[in-house]
This record gives sequence, structure tokens and C-alpha cells, in this order.
Amino acid sequence: MATKRDSISTRIISPQRPNYVFKSSLFPILWGVVPFTAEYRWVCEFTTTPKQSSQIGISYLGKSPIFSIVERAAKTKSPNFSKYIIKGIRLQGWYKFYYSREMYSPNGGYLAPHISWAYARIAPEKYMKVNRYLLARYLNIDLHWGYQFFINKKYAVDIFIAYGYKNYAWYDHLTTSQFKKTRVLQTANNPTSNNPDDLFKNINKPTRFQIGINVGIGKK
Repeated sequence: MATKRDSISTRIISPQRPNYVFKSSLFPILWGVVPFTAEYRWVCEFTTTPKQSSQIGISYLGKSPIFSIVERAAKTKSPNFSKYIIKGIRLQGWYKFYYSREMYSPNGGYLAPHISWAYARIAPEKYMKVNRYLLARYLNIDLHWGYQFFINKKYAVDIFIAYGYKNYAWYDHLTTSQFKKTRVLQTANNPTSNNPDDLFKNINKPTRFQIGINVGIGKK
């Protein structure tokens, strides 16, 4: 009898199903948050109350397939062109508030404050071997507005838009303990200049707008 009451109580306190959702996305593999990278993302969402959930993410940053195509073309034109090494990580965290009146987390519309931090090392292979590389650091704090639904009560589709603050910092790694901040990929002060770095002027803007999708599978 006590077991039955406990079961009923559990369903009232935690009526949502599923309780865990494991997700990823293919699009960041083409181009990650750090320029020239591919992001291999793993995300886990777990419910905390009937209308709230926490979500964490970890990603490995490798070389973007788009960058690899350019790299191969350069190698064809110049046999002495050195292959690039790109590697890093990204960590993310969300707290999601579900507001759909007749649904429980992790189903329906939600708002979620989000924070993300990443770094990547970028350098030709010969420089990476002597521990000389370009270090990119990335910080993003924003608000996600999205909608998550399930197909056959199992397969998750999480569609969202986001807007907020971002910051890139670029450093030359000179020795084991020495980093020098560099203006590589920084926007030129003169907007009419022909500086090639102007091609990257949107990268270093302090705000970021994003449309994204994660898909995955739910578990009880």
C-alpha cells in the first residue's frame, strides 16, 4: 500500500516524461563557434521540476570540413603548404523554463539563459610541434527561446533562436608560459579600408544572433 502511494506521489511531483534527453546537431560540424573549427557536440537535458530543466553540453572542436577543402586546394597549388592542426573544446550550460500551460518539461515552449565558453588552438603542423600556435578564446552569454517536441514520445527535436553577448580573444602562444594578445581577425578601425581582416568584421561584433536545432532521444 505504501509503495502504491509513493508511486502516485512521484507521478504528481514529476509528471514529465522523458526525464533525460540526449541531443546533438550536425550543422556545427561544418563550422563551429570558433572560426575554422568543426564542433562535435553532445548535450544532455535533465528535468528538475515539472516546468524546469537543466541542460549541459560539451563539444570537441576539430578542423572544419570547409577549411579542409580550402587547405587541400592550397596544398595542390603549393606542395610546401603545411597542413593545419585545429583542436579545442567547448562547454555550455542552460537553465530552461517551460511555459506551455498544458505541457511539462522537457516538452513545449521555453526560455533559457545560456552561457558558453570555448577555446581552440590553430597552427600549421610544423609550428604546433614546437608548441607555437594561435589561441582563440570565446565567451557567449545569451537568452534562448525555443520549442521542443517529441516524435513517438521518444525522438526529440529542439528548435531555438538566441540573442546575446559574445567575445572573442586571440592570443599568440609564444612559449610554455607566454601569451601575447594579437589583433588577428580583428576589425580594422577604418571601415573603408581594404584590410583583409575586414572580411571578419562580423566575427568580432559583441552581439550574436543564432538560429539552431538539436535532435536526439529521450530516456526515462
